[in-house]
Amino acid sequence: MIRLLRGCWRARWNVLRLLIAAFLLWCVTIDTGARLARLQFAAMPEVDPIPEIARLRNAGRFGESLMLIDAAIDTQPPAVQRDRLIAEREKTTREQESWLRRLRDVGIGAATGGAGSEPGAMSLEMLVGAIATDMLIVGDIRDLVIQSARFVAGDDVDPLIVALSGVGLATTLAPAADWAPAVLKAARRMGAMSASLAETITKAAKSGSTATITRVCEDAGALAKSSSPGAAARLIRLADTPEDLARLSRFVAREGKAGAAALHATQEAGAAAIKHADELRTLGRLDEAASLDALVIKAAAKGERGRSWLRAGAYRTLIKPHPIVGLIKSVYKGHAAAVVQQLLERLDPRAWWLIPLLAAWTLVETGLLLRRLVTSGAHPGNPDQVRATRLHAA
Repeated sequence: MIRLLRGCWRARWNVLRLLIAAFLLWCVTIDTGARLARLQFAAMPEVDPIPEIARLRNAGRFGESLMLIDAAIDTQPPAVQRDRLIAEREKTTREQESWLRRLRDVGIGAATGGAGSEPGAMSLEMLVGAIATDMLIVGDIRDLVIQSARFVAGDDVDPLIVALSGVGLATTLAPAADWAPAVLKAARRMGAMSASLAETITKAAKSGSTATITRVCEDAGALAKSSSPGAAARLIRLADTPEDLARLSRFVAREGKAGAAALHATQEAGAAAIKHADELRTLGRLDEAASLDALVIKAAAKGERGRSWLRAGAYRTLIKPHPIVGLIKSVYKGHAAAVVQQLLERLDPRAWWLIPLLAAWTLVETGLLLRRLVTSGAHPGNPDQVRATRLHAA
């Protein structure tokens, strides 16, 4: 053992080169899974947002169309794409202003709240009229009268509309709070609210659980402010529980319109990924949670492929930090970890030749070290004898 240590000391530069080669090889090879996932994700082409923006505009969903335009402009696109987005904004704004003059459906919506319409067939004008009156006491009284008439006639009564109208009456003196029940009722009328969430709200109203109703209204209102009322009414369908709604609200509040646009594009897959990120935060893995939030935004730009990628859970490999990055973060709170991570990602396209090169270097250094150790060990005895033997051989 002592002889081996002496041999290693004599060959210390060989040992150092071998350790460097092996360390670099380990750093690159241990990142193979994440590297393949990054390359796969980067190979997905980004979709052009213009067709979706035009589709929403043609469907009368101007708030969502403008939301996608703002989110796309915030990504700092090339000048040509930016000019196209600005042109789409101008076109959408013109049609929206023209739409605002369509008073007939607005009047119908204000008078009926959309009663009698098919769940998914309410025009946006009708929806706006319903929400506008929901902001006033007359809208809540109207809905209670309509539901009472349905009860007297023996038709089915929507207990959720009744409950939310009661909430609206209670919050009429605080218009900011009254906005949320209006959005929730709009989601219900559009058929964009899950049965489980509707049941939770109804039970809370019947039991007098004001805390639950207040929390749901606050989250719905925050979601509407961060995106748009129409977008919020449709995004609510991604929530099965008040906790799901709160999670969506927090995500959109953090990411702004880019977050709302990401949920619009990724739908249930994005909502599931956000739920996973929330679980990671609960476990204290904040960096992984932040990485997952960012991946949801990036996946939205990939369209259907990005949604499928999230649904398959391929992101799980990417959010785990490299051991070296994790070690740096544990001992140093600066930007060194981010620099190392970026360096590893830049090496991704070169890994196909870098790994064999590092493996060959490691193999060569191993062979040179073994040869040095064997040569050193072939002449036992004290150093003077070894030196004399070498001189004699020379």
